[in-house]
Amino acid sequence: MFQITDLVNNEKNRSFSPCIPFFYGIECCTKGHSYGPRIRDYILIHFVLSGKGIVDVDDTEYNLTSDQAFIIPANSKCRYIADKSEPWEYCWAAFYAPSDILSMILPVPSEPHIYHNINAQYIKKIILKIIAKHFSFQKNIYSEKEFDSSHFHLATNFDVAFSYDMTASLYQILSYIITRNKGISTEKKQRLHDIKKYIDCYYNEPIQVQTIAREFAIHPNYLTSAFKEEFGISPKQYIIDKRISAACNFLETSAYSIKDISYMVGYENQLEFSQLFKKAVGKSPTAYRSKYIT
Repeated sequence: MFQITDLVNNEKNRSFSPCIPFFYGIECCTKGHSYGPRIRDYILIHFVLSGKGIVDVDDTEYNLTSDQAFIIPANSKCRYIADKSEPWEYCWAAFYAPSDILSMILPVPSEPHIYHNINAQYIKKIILKIIAKHFSFQKNIYSEKEFDSSHFHLATNFDVAFSYDMTASLYQILSYIITRNKGISTEKKQRLHDIKKYIDCYYNEPIQVQTIAREFAIHPNYLTSAFKEEFGISPKQYIIDKRISAACNFLETSAYSIKDISYMVGYENQLEFSQLFKKAVGKSPTAYRSKYIT
């Protein structure tokens, strides 16, 4: 005998709200094709199958390419634009989900998130399986570039079997994401250390948390919270500390002017540099230098 038991659904006192699928889709975008902005009351995940594009969520842009996915929480303003030379093809799943499920698939449930190294073709096959089972076409649904930007919309009303297949497919997709997230902690840790190294290299450039987040395709708020959790300091403060430390070294060992030093450590505004330096060190750059003048 062999038996597998689901203890999650068998927990009598557990308040369980199921996820509800809304729709799935596949699209081969034309060059420069854009959609939105739109605000939706459901959650949406796009899986990039090929090509490139930009997704703008609540006025923050992310550059995406094949085998990446982006999840957009409900009530977020979103717009996406296909690349003008390599337009993307993607598939998507729209659904409603309770907060306990959202916490498993989103680091911060109210904010968008980018997934890397996703098997987007696997998700496409799940969607195509539903289409093949419940609809019929003259064309082969597995052919390349079948679903272009001006194709069709399908729905089946009062079909319980179709509804069950939609629900089963949603849980299959969510299972893939949640299972993948179990092993993502190492990847997340490495990514944060890569960001720290990036700051170490470019702190003397006019970088900000927003630009770093865009560079690594991470939401700025998530970057701040994850970075602080890993290193005990926010990325903004880490940048400031790196700059002040470098400035101290210049003040101790060189004859560069205060204005030149402010530029050399990443500040174009000397007044801003002086204010931050005094706040961090307790005295102005000039007063600090006076200790080292012989």
